[in-house]
Amino acid sequence: MYRRFLNKNDYLGIITEDALSQLTRGKNICFVQAEQAAEASIMDYLTENYEIERELNRGKFIFEYDRRISYPIGCHFYLDGKICEVIQAINGYKAPCPISYWHETEEILDLKKIEQYSQMKNYRPGDVTKFLGRTYICDIANGIDFNDIRIPEVNAWEMVDTYKWDTVPYNEWEVVEYEGKFFTLLTMDNYDCLVNPMESDCWGMIGEYDPSLNSYELSEHEYVEYKGKNVDEAITNACVALGIAADKLDYDVVEKGSNGFLGFGSKPAIIKARKNESVEDIVTEFLNKVFSAMELTVKLDIKVEEGEKENTININVIGDDMGILIGKRGQTLDSLQYLVSLVVNKESDKFNRVKLDTENYRERRKATLENLARNISLKVKRIKKPVALEPMNPYERRIIHSALQNDKFCTTKSEGEEPYRHVVVMLKKRNNNR
Repeated sequence: MYRRFLNKNDYLGIITEDALSQLTRGKNICFVQAEQAAEASIMDYLTENYEIERELNRGKFIFEYDRRISYPIGCHFYLDGKICEVIQAINGYKAPCPISYWHETEEILDLKKIEQYSQMKNYRPGDVTKFLGRTYICDIANGIDFNDIRIPEVNAWEMVDTYKWDTVPYNEWEVVEYEGKFFTLLTMDNYDCLVNPMESDCWGMIGEYDPSLNSYELSEHEYVEYKGKNVDEAITNACVALGIAADKLDYDVVEKGSNGFLGFGSKPAIIKARKNESVEDIVTEFLNKVFSAMELTVKLDIKVEEGEKENTININVIGDDMGILIGKRGQTLDSLQYLVSLVVNKESDKFNRVKLDTENYRERRKATLENLARNISLKVKRIKKPVALEPMNPYERRIIHSALQNDKFCTTKSEGEEPYRHVVVMLKKRNNNR
């Protein structure tokens, strides 16, 4: 029983659609297994010493709609007395709306010639913009002058009909009320409509909202309105509020302001501003919060290699007792690397490939796997039978494949489904025929 936080587009921000299709083979359960493995990895290696369960549970509860909260996929909340479900993760800029303001186009367009979406602009039907690396066409006018800013995330919200539970069949993800609590049907496996949600493993309870979880503050990536007697004063006020210098401020002028006549009819200057952060700043801020929660004192060495199609962010974590950060066979390190990748690519036009390392673990692990591959190939040649290795992540499987790609006698292939997918080393066919 598991409610997914990520959708297909989140994965497509990291790998190509063809690669994703090969990994999943059309089985949606693979997405669930991948998320379960990532969350389990974090939980297994951190919860013994650190209280991260609260953070992982954020968004899994019902509460009143609040624009200050960033809602993950699968989260439920109340709006006008009805339950609403988040089906695409997005900050709560606007309350759910039954109509779609944008639609994503599948037409291949040159992203370099398309303007990036801005909350400070107005859009009319037919206008084209790009957001998070995808192209959208405006269906309904929206923007700052319309007092209706609608970020081009299609179908981010969906109203949920609720029913009093009864002994009748329900569909997957339907929400029912039973003994004053709400439940959603998570799986149809072994589902029995005669068993109430409290006693059935097929139903998952949507817990009451804990106000202590609502620690989200307005993101520094969101535009905030600042005023002043003139534009310069508005800029100064924004810098003071954000605690940054003027050269770190990203702003647009909404109203230049006017002095009026003899002091009458004067209007303040208004700007929309936010902190303009570099990739290094975003990575540093995120990891410092993680390591602070872990009570780890570390130093970050971040180097960005800019490329034509993608950037590579090399992050080296320096500190004592880094074993807890690495985890069993690097699982914790891999999970943290994945989370950093999601953070830096969420609002980036160009894909950023993240490489997170500590104590030169990646190179040491690579050398270990290459040595393992050579030893296994010798064993296969000796016993003349295939040998299956333990489950590995895609990166480690590639190391095995690469280490043996030029072997004259052995070849490799991957088998199984994630997270149990593994490499099999076997004799080449021409050698089997001898």
